[in-house]
Amino acid sequence: MNDVSSIVKQIIEDKQKSGSYDRYPIRFLFMDLNNDTQQDIVKIVSGIKVNPLFKNSIRIKDISEELSFNDAWITKSKMLSIVSDLDANTDYFITGFSELARFYSRQDLEALLLSFMTNIENTSGGKQRIYFVCFSLFDKIAQELRTNSRNESINPIINGNKYKEAEDEIDKICVYYTNSSLSSEVLGNKISSSKEWLNIYKNGHINYDKGIVCVSDALVMLYEQAKPDNFVDIEKLDNHYKLLVFIHGMKLRNVDESFLNDSFWKDLYDYCQINDVYNLETIVKKVLNVNEVNDLNIISLLSDNKKLFNKQLLHLYIYENQNSFEYADYLIKLFNSTAQEGYLNFEKTIITDFSLVSTDLELNARKKLCSKIPDNTFVTFEGELSESINNTLRLYLTSKISWYDFSVTNLSGLNSAELSKEVKLDVSNYLTDYANNYFAKFYVGRTVIEKGMLLSLLQNKIVDTNYVFKLCPDYQYYLGSNVSEYLDVGHQQIEQYIYEYKFSKLTNKPTEKYLSLIEQNANDFYSWYYSNPSYQFTLDIIHNVDYDLLYVLDGVGCEFFDYLIYLVGKHGKIITYSNIGKSYLPSITSVNKEAFNNIYDEWFLNFDENIIHGTVYSPTNGIAKALNEIEKTIESIIDKHPNELIAITADHGCTAGNRIIRPSKKYNFPAEHEGRCYKVDQYYKDNEDYAYITSTNKEHWLVATRELSLGDNPKREAHGGATFEEVFVPIVVFGNKSYANQVKHSVELKSGLLSGLNRSVTIEILPPTEKAPVIVEDDGSKHIMKKVSNNIWVSPINSIKSQVLTVKVGNSDYKVSVSSSLGASQIGDDGFDD
Repeated sequence: MNDVSSIVKQIIEDKQKSGSYDRYPIRFLFMDLNNDTQQDIVKIVSGIKVNPLFKNSIRIKDISEELSFNDAWITKSKMLSIVSDLDANTDYFITGFSELARFYSRQDLEALLLSFMTNIENTSGGKQRIYFVCFSLFDKIAQELRTNSRNESINPIINGNKYKEAEDEIDKICVYYTNSSLSSEVLGNKISSSKEWLNIYKNGHINYDKGIVCVSDALVMLYEQAKPDNFVDIEKLDNHYKLLVFIHGMKLRNVDESFLNDSFWKDLYDYCQINDVYNLETIVKKVLNVNEVNDLNIISLLSDNKKLFNKQLLHLYIYENQNSFEYADYLIKLFNSTAQEGYLNFEKTIITDFSLVSTDLELNARKKLCSKIPDNTFVTFEGELSESINNTLRLYLTSKISWYDFSVTNLSGLNSAELSKEVKLDVSNYLTDYANNYFAKFYVGRTVIEKGMLLSLLQNKIVDTNYVFKLCPDYQYYLGSNVSEYLDVGHQQIEQYIYEYKFSKLTNKPTEKYLSLIEQNANDFYSWYYSNPSYQFTLDIIHNVDYDLLYVLDGVGCEFFDYLIYLVGKHGKIITYSNIGKSYLPSITSVNKEAFNNIYDEWFLNFDENIIHGTVYSPTNGIAKALNEIEKTIESIIDKHPNELIAITADHGCTAGNRIIRPSKKYNFPAEHEGRCYKVDQYYKDNEDYAYITSTNKEHWLVATRELSLGDNPKREAHGGATFEEVFVPIVVFGNKSYANQVKHSVELKSGLLSGLNRSVTIEILPPTEKAPVIVEDDGSKHIMKKVSNNIWVSPINSIKSQVLTVKVGNSDYKVSVSSSLGASQIGDDGFDD
């Protein structure tokens, strides 16, 4: 707004001055341009007319009146002539000057201002004032006046203080264009001729909050002739970006029209026109239907809005609001590298392009964004990710061993020993450095490729298991321990064997203990399979277990018992029962499925088909694929039945023992299942490698009792034989916390013979209980039990006598009978007969 009274006061003060002030009449009056400006000028003239100093008449000189026609022009020399010919006895307000000056070249404007300030004088001793009303160009005019005029004598600027900090905003919004395809879109706020342009302050319909468009042919011609040295760079309005910024005032600080292609700007312009909104943040939130845009919801926003326009809109928003994003640098790199590509390539770049990451913050950003990308997208780009990992390793090795051409070396099947032999240098230290400072940083663990490379480093002795487990906890959950809290001590032989088997599988090298146990278990086959009372058949166990639904995971043996326990807890479930059951021999589906006799609710074949039979065994990728398959199955069951008590078991397991040990071919039986079993029609005497058995359906078989094929060496994991990993399967029952009261604990007395020297009992409780159990004697004495090892609890006893003890576990009571070394005799409290 114009402060009319202040301007009047300044004009009167200037009129009161004499000397040089009277000699030079030219003044430049700077005013705001708005819809009230014409009235403000009239008020100013009226306000000074009444002052005695203005005894001369005052006129408003509209220089547009000097135009020969509406779209004509006034040259520099003509402008000087107009001013020179003014009546020396009259004061003037000249309007339209700043709009005229905008289209003069720098040289012409300099010359004109110099002529105004030197050639036009009051020769008769009068006090004439000629006020050029200016709505813009303060910085430019003031600069020329300081440089070329006699400013040491007078200050020719009126009302200039408010313009000293910044150029008048009219410079930002007054534009013209020549692109006729855009003309129909902006006619509502236009100036059609030079006359209208010079009289802009009179146009009450102009919207000064938006860009003012000049479509005058004269102005177009003048600008083309004067550029690039004219005082003001007037934008040529020839694309939709400029329509948005210069006509509709969209605030874009960091980008120009080249940031994105014009198809995007047109789509954005169309959206703005339809919705009458030109604020970028508002647009983004409306288009993406979100209340906030932050570093970590980028993926979800784009995955729900996969259009290229939406991605580019978010690109623009982040670029314009970089200070609002912690990961702005990485996000901008991402968007810049995929500016003209769809969302899928955006995700691909995050997953596979390591070149965009150069700082720890960017590494963290990549990992955080990767965590938001769904698993199936990672699977889509596993091939590209593998190539990126190999390229990273190749570049690293090249930087360290520059004399060797690693481009001819296949690094996907990393073999440290072979590589060292190739380059004639021990590369293990380099590979360790790569593992710690490169691979570990880019690892996000969402693909089999990454997890396979992790095992490759382990199997090449580049890293240890601590490194592997830190990056991929799933491998640690898979390995478990050789003593489980979810199995009783009667299964320690199985636990110890399976642990050594899994460790050998992870390292792709049999441990000495594993080799020893293979021999032991093969030699003891009949005793552990047929005679050990702790090893019950799966179906016999299940018949005594409470559950709502039973699911059989074909081929998922006890190798995965620890991992299943982990998955159940991961999904917030509690275990009400756990055990390991024995399969019927041979350990194949046809024999065991028949035994189940349709008591199951669903039989899952995916693991058996995809992992065991469907994939050639890989020592690096095999375990990760197996764990992924199992987790998908468990998740699908929980999602489908979130409130039921679920029992999980299997028909048989599988073995990779032959692939780990790689024994020489010994037999040539036409055996089934990769050589693990062979149906025969004659009797065979058992030997060190196989046993002759009769299956439940009265068929006769040879089953392998150790890691040796009865036929050709297998290419895949196999089953049908009689090793622990093939025979034993997990049994896990789980449900919501609402089933906590239904947990069926196994409470078994391990030492219960009391005497004066032994005044305590030892009890094993399964599955594990967090709260210490309480033991109650028959006289009511209570003792809180103390845990001494996995599942083993001990308590002192007051009365050394034969009695029935009550063990309270959670909300359930269990009875165990103890006896005294003195039989039924009553024993004193000290444990000795008085």
